[in-house]
Amino acid sequence: MNFNATARRRLADGFSLIAFYRSDTEIYFLADRLQDDQRFYVFDQRTAVGLERTLGRGFAIEATASYIFDRQLF
Repeated sequence: MNFNATARRRLADGFSLIAFYRSDTEIYFLADRLQDDQRFYVFDQRTAVGLERTLGRGFAIEATASYIFDRQLF
């Protein structure tokens, strides 16, 4: 299950402060496995803060610093 939450606060014309939390789960089928239940799982959570600049016509650029935690590979 994936989850994403974002908060955005406009600072000035075209600039915003952003923060987000995201948890991701990725599942991969392994090559040459005979059983479908033998899969590779990647689970992680991350938080980030940064600045976003609106460029116009639906485009934006952002710079963020993030922290990944609780990463599990099995």
